[in-house]
Amino acid sequence: KEYSIFFDYDVTSEDWLNLEKEGFEPLRQVSKNEILVWAWNFDITLNNYDFEIISTTNSLNYDRLEETKYSRSLEYRILLEPHLPAEGVLQVIKKLESLNFKINNYPPIKDVGGMPTPFKVSGYLPNNIDIDGVWKIENVLETLARNDVAASIIEGGSTDEHKLWERGLNGEGVLIAVADTGIDLDHACFRENSTTIGTPGENHRKIQVLNTTLDSWDSSNNSDFGHGTHIAGSLSCNWVSGEQKTGTSLSYNSKLIVQDIVSENGWAPPETVEILFLEAAQNGAIIHSDSWGDNEVNYTERSGRFDGWGREVPWSLIFVAPGNSGGQLMEPANARNVIAVGSTTKSENLEVVSSSSVGPTTLGTRGIFLVAPGTQIISANSDGIEDSFNEDTASLSGTSMSTPIAASGAAIIQQMVEIGLFNSKKINESGFTPSGPLMKSLLSLATTPVSNENVPNAEQGWGVLNISELVPESFYENENNSIDNIWIWDSYQYDGDWSAFTSSRIEGSEIPLESLTQNTWDGADAKGPFLSTGDEIRWNFTINREEDVKARLSWLAKPEPYLVDDLRLSILTSDGRMAYSNDFDNEGFSRLYSEDRSSISSDNETTIGINLNIDDLVGVDWIHVIIQGNYVGIGNSPDTIGIEGDRVGFGLAIKGVSEETPLDMELGGFEEITVENVLGYTYVGTGGAYEQIDFEESKTLSWDFKESPGSLNVELSVEAPRNVSVNLSTNPFGFRTISGMNEDAVLPICSEDDDVISAINTSARKWTVEGIWWPPLLVDCKGNNMGFDLDSKRLDAPEPLKKWRDWVDENNEGEFIAIKSSWDLSNWETPWVEGELAPERLMCEFRFDQQSWGTCDVFETEIIEVPNTATKFEIKLSWIEINGLSRVLIVEHSIPQYQIREFPQLSIDYSRDNENIITLIGEENVNVPIVLFSSSRDRAFFNIVDEKWDLKNLSISCDGEDFFIMGIDSAGFVDFNIGKNAGIFNENGLLISGLILGSEISEKSQEKSYVYWDGLLDNQGGVFLWLENSEDSHDVALQLKSFDLLELYGSCEENSQKGVDSMLNGVFWMWAILTTIMLVSGLLAWKKQRDLNQNGEDEES
Repeated sequence: KEYSIFFDYDVTSEDWLNLEKEGFEPLRQVSKNEILVWAWNFDITLNNYDFEIISTTNSLNYDRLEETKYSRSLEYRILLEPHLPAEGVLQVIKKLESLNFKINNYPPIKDVGGMPTPFKVSGYLPNNIDIDGVWKIENVLETLARNDVAASIIEGGSTDEHKLWERGLNGEGVLIAVADTGIDLDHACFRENSTTIGTPGENHRKIQVLNTTLDSWDSSNNSDFGHGTHIAGSLSCNWVSGEQKTGTSLSYNSKLIVQDIVSENGWAPPETVEILFLEAAQNGAIIHSDSWGDNEVNYTERSGRFDGWGREVPWSLIFVAPGNSGGQLMEPANARNVIAVGSTTKSENLEVVSSSSVGPTTLGTRGIFLVAPGTQIISANSDGIEDSFNEDTASLSGTSMSTPIAASGAAIIQQMVEIGLFNSKKINESGFTPSGPLMKSLLSLATTPVSNENVPNAEQGWGVLNISELVPESFYENENNSIDNIWIWDSYQYDGDWSAFTSSRIEGSEIPLESLTQNTWDGADAKGPFLSTGDEIRWNFTINREEDVKARLSWLAKPEPYLVDDLRLSILTSDGRMAYSNDFDNEGFSRLYSEDRSSISSDNETTIGINLNIDDLVGVDWIHVIIQGNYVGIGNSPDTIGIEGDRVGFGLAIKGVSEETPLDMELGGFEEITVENVLGYTYVGTGGAYEQIDFEESKTLSWDFKESPGSLNVELSVEAPRNVSVNLSTNPFGFRTISGMNEDAVLPICSEDDDVISAINTSARKWTVEGIWWPPLLVDCKGNNMGFDLDSKRLDAPEPLKKWRDWVDENNEGEFIAIKSSWDLSNWETPWVEGELAPERLMCEFRFDQQSWGTCDVFETEIIEVPNTATKFEIKLSWIEINGLSRVLIVEHSIPQYQIREFPQLSIDYSRDNENIITLIGEENVNVPIVLFSSSRDRAFFNIVDEKWDLKNLSISCDGEDFFIMGIDSAGFVDFNIGKNAGIFNENGLLISGLILGSEISEKSQEKSYVYWDGLLDNQGGVFLWLENSEDSHDVALQLKSFDLLELYGSCEENSQKGVDSMLNGVFWMWAILTTIMLVSGLLAWKKQRDLNQNGEDEES
């Protein structure tokens, strides 16, 4: 069943992995804080994760559907959810069959990958059907076609100039792919020469690849006969005579990959349409022209495949005709990553043709990217005869015609990048193959509005293609000129053969996108950067002062149903003003703000821009360009850049700049900082001044760092959040550090001498953040800093820990050999519990030493056991500030260790004169635990000795044996477990259990819990006394130290004492070699005055 998991924050890849650990199958991210999952178990446990589970569908029980209920049976395409497990696929099939659907082609019963798996069914579709595991159901519709001067218009806006051709910009070296009705190969636009058609291939004049899998000619018996030849002519017609006459393509020196997808049975593009794009990529073509689709205005499975290919293979730019209905554009032109081309007239006074389909898409995006002439386009005409060597032309209209016209213009721009005309930081000295995002950025710059309308809009996109917008007049004046007023950056600029690399990721799969999503790419060997949520990159530029400054940023979207990544573009001017992407006034220029503002959302658009009016830049010396990853969606493959990844690259083009340059200026800093709800502060001045002030109640503090530079640390009340405002100096730099403040603190920062990318600010500036509980450390460029601590009284140790500290002080080195404490923290409260306000999404966790964090919720239901060796108790409070800043406060409290009493280093006197007695010599020789351990390491005896120990009843050879005289090592290792009936203290939430030494079983009935002699542990870590009370489940292991080595003698008379040998005498003895001993730095101890009663009877092990 499907469930939606709602988080209290923007999810990350770590959350996706945590859901997998919880037993869920994450399907896809639905929004910034929602992930759709698949789960078989309805009894779902949330454990420690901060999310809510909601079932996404009701339990629908449709009756088997009869034909009489519906007008007709239709064919539908079922799209399964991404990452649906194989069992879910089978469940969907069974559900569809139970609804009387006929499965026309069964999907493979395996886990679905990153792209929704499609399959077709026939039947009668009930209204509002919702099946777990199905993302979407769509109609299967028929694919149809979308029905000289134009080249001049998109080249320079006029009807009779070809200045680009004069500079050799004619598509030379560019390969364009087109899928359509095929091509009249013997036409004069395409054949090898005047008398020979030639064989398509690398050496052919025009056709490098001709895919004849379906059909081999633009034949008269095919649907839309002549459509493909006309489009191919618009893309690349170069008359065999060498004349540039009517019908010549703008990119006439380009070559073609022609894919014939129409036969006498009609249009038949492959179901896995990316096969077309793969063939183009394997042969080195980036541009692909497609003037076809069906009449569906909704986003389709095919739209998704167009987008999926674009995201996985960034060296791809697909042009699609949107249709000629005059209404909403149709699939696949509604895909997110394609160039949908509307149609205009071809006069100098351009207008968008009324029949040209327009946006917005059903998903709310503009849809149309740009427009191009599409009325009465003259191009090659097919006669359907394979050896007529015809030279005919025909005039056709529609977006089918405007689309290849725009694609031919894009081929010129591709050529310009590949020969290195633009100002960029190249991997090498020559040009490079541009990615789709860079091409989109350049195309959006290479436009002018139609009829002086504000662009971009849903009717004309960024405007009509006009390549002269990219080419200054100076370029035509000198043959060696480059285009220096346009600067470009391409994250996907690849240091190698991008075509071969793409092929290596496919592995011969019949479904290329399936292989691409499995063989992910992390951006290796590309220029980068690839941004995740919160990442930024910055540049400084001087401006040329001759034209408006225009910047365009493009990136690739994941296909539906995935989220569109949100990148933001902003520009800071040298006089301290700020412009944000897609924030235009009525004249089409970006608004400039003198104060920081939140950047504008990209609204699911993937090409955004800024236009700065030259009149607004008087006195501006430079601009600072910032790209920020406001939110980048997550997937199944963290740190990769495809459909399953959580990083994204981009293409950036800026017009009107001179050069990229670092700026070397005097460092600036804070002037005054104002903070609300302050309880006090500590100030350490740069000259050594010191001041510590506590206020009687919280107040607003303003600090002038000009008058009092240095370090200021303030203590903040937790009663309410506060506003913090900072005035920065008129010097160019301000902050060195503002951790995690997201877009509210992107500027200005400091610059070092060797910085290339620096944030700058030359004017006085006020930076404010409102409603923050705990601001981060603020550090300026002059070394001033301001730190913030929360109210220390509210962060004090819990009451049981305070009581434990008092108890240890009073009872240290008492008579207990093992102490254990437990805490009742049910009355403990967070610092905010007394007030009416608390931070958003506040979470409390705790741990001892370096253990795993646990939730504080257990304080309400459980008594917390303190680990034997714990020296530290930590409380972690985490929350999200109102501006998105994640805050984590860890408060550490020390736990003192109880120390067992110090057993003295004694001297031993052994007497055999008329007795067999060991005497302890020293001041502290009473109640001393003593162990006799044979040097042969096979026997031991234990006693709690008061001055003397009579050995007459011990099983010691009368001939004498060597024994180590051993006592407890107070500084040695200790391990223990305390069971029941051992409580010695219970007050203020503190519960203490303790053990002392005993020698008789009968003593366990007394008030104290005793442990008794049970055995000896001898291992590489030392010799340990093992004490146990099995009835109450106590045991202790105490490390021993040796006082002496003596030869002791036993009685030569037979005694009734049980023998040493346990096998012969039936007495239990323990011999263990421990692989590990719990190392303990000390033992907790309690003091409670009570004599230890012992009867002196010896115990033998």
